[in-house]
Amino acid sequence: MGTGPFVPVDFEPQGSPHVFVKFEDYWEEGLPLADKVELYMIIEATTRAAAIQAGEMDFVQIVDFVNVPELEADPNVNLVVSKASISMLGVMWVDTPPYDDPNVRQALKMVYDKQAVVDICWLGYGVIGDDNPIEPTSPNAWRPVEEVPTDADIEGAIALLAESGYGPDNPLEVEFYASEQFPGFLCFAQMLKAGAEEAGIKFDLVTAPVEEYWDNVWLKVPFMLSAHNQRPPSSGLAMSHHSESKYPETHWYYPEYDEILLKASQEIDPDKRIALYREAMQWISEEGGDIFEGKFLTVAAERSNCTGYTPHIQISVFDPRQLYCER
Repeated sequence: MGTGPFVPVDFEPQGSPHVFVKFEDYWEEGLPLADKVELYMIIEATTRAAAIQAGEMDFVQIVDFVNVPELEADPNVNLVVSKASISMLGVMWVDTPPYDDPNVRQALKMVYDKQAVVDICWLGYGVIGDDNPIEPTSPNAWRPVEEVPTDADIEGAIALLAESGYGPDNPLEVEFYASEQFPGFLCFAQMLKAGAEEAGIKFDLVTAPVEEYWDNVWLKVPFMLSAHNQRPPSSGLAMSHHSESKYPETHWYYPEYDEILLKASQEIDPDKRIALYREAMQWISEEGGDIFEGKFLTVAAERSNCTGYTPHIQISVFDPRQLYCER
């Protein structure tokens, strides 16, 4: 909009690097600190880690958790960590067989260990989810994290599937689409697959290239992996669940749900407002098409001669105003 701290130089959307120079008339006096920023798009996580260790990059906005130990041990690299940021979730179309069956949806939510996802896929850099957009560690959650079932319940899932006529002679068959959009996503998909197969489900995991996932897979198949930015209840509960959402990931078309969000948006008493939002959260957790929705902590890396960057809980918010590297 012409008010940012940097100005693009000969910007080409498909080019690399994208070069930005300091805007001399920027409204915040003394900022930005750097004279120039060169932005490189590197999809492969190991390539990003190798680039900053070799000094080819000064800063990496997001580090894969498998690369954290080696970067922690490198005296030339510092890691900076956000609070709970991007969520990871499986989404099911609740109006499409077999996911229109509440027993099927609930069974798929029960076949994996929530804490194991955080510990294994994110190496502890995250918080568990409660099958709705607001994580249970949030003060806004409908129930505290201590009350969220975390262990896999394979026998419970088998019992629910049996109620709907699924079993050894008639196994449930699902096709789950996934991609490593963010660290740990395929790890979670593999854990979901392993638990589902233990419960007798024929689980076909289809992986897609990162660069085409959001265009060619997301919103186009009834069972898929997705990610959400960290949001407060007012927008987090509406973004993909309101009947008029542009991103209807689970086809959650319920006018009664919309009415809850409308009442909450009009309620001036904060206690009554959050009570309404918690009602919406509980409904999604217990009957919706979300699986997990835990949130990882964004880990960024900078060379030891660089300072001034704090990762935002929304990964799409990149603020390099204070970022500076000594030469």
